[in-house]
Amino acid sequence: MTKETYNILNRFTGEIQCSVEIECAPDALPSIKLGFAVEAAIKEDANLRGANLRGANLSGANLRGAYLSDAY
Repeated sequence: MTKETYNILNRFTGEIQCSVEIECAPDALPSIKLGFAVEAAIKEDANLRGANLRGANLSGANLRGAYLSDAY
């Protein structure tokens, strides 16, 4: 497992909306990394409104209290 910074992009502008540190295998699939990033962002109370979450593996993720309006 390694730590890396993962950027969640805005689906409308493509700009970085949230940047979080995740811990995962270096060869993990992008969907797994995005899933970890979403969980980390939610723990940090990040607003993911309008975020591009397409393809995120959120299996088993706790999304309670997450603000995901307009997220894709």
